[in-house]
Amino acid sequence: MPISTPELSSHYDAIKADLFSTDVVENMATSSSPTTDVYSSQIGFNWQGKDPNTLPSFGIIAVSEEFGKTIGWHVKEGRDFSKEFARDSLAMILNESAVKQVGMKRGIVGQVIQFNDKKYTVIGVIKDMIMESPYSPVKTYCLFVRP
Repeated sequence: MPISTPELSSHYDAIKADLFSTDVVENMATSSSPTTDVYSSQIGFNWQGKDPNTLPSFGIIAVSEEFGKTIGWHVKEGRDFSKEFARDSLAMILNESAVKQVGMKRGIVGQVIQFNDKKYTVIGVIKDMIMESPYSPVKTYCLFVRP
C-alpha cells in the first residue's frame, strides 16, 4: 500500500500499532519498491577489484529493518538488517545476482562497496527472488535501510 504522502508516512508507527492491534496484520515494513518491481536502478558503485572500465547498474531498494522478515526472504550468507545495529544505516544486503556481478565468489560479507560518496558494508546476501517478470533473468539489486 503506498504511503508516500506526508500525512501517512509521518504517522507510520501509529498506523503500524493500529494495524497490529487488529490481530489481522502479522508484520509490516516499508520499501521504496513493491515486491513485484524494482523502481530504481543506479550506477556509481565501486569496490576493491572492480574493473575501472565498467559501469555496473544495480537495482536500489530502500527498506525498513523488518522488510526481510515481512516478505520472508532467505538470508544465504551473513545476517538481515536489525534495529539492534546502529551501523546498519551504512550497511547493504545484496542478492545472489549482485554478488555474481561484483565477482566475489566468497567473502563478500564484510566487504565495503562505495555507492556515490558513501561507503557501505555488505552485511548479508539473500537468495535471488523474482521481483519482476518471471520470464526474465533476476536482476542485480542491493538493499539499504531507510526507515
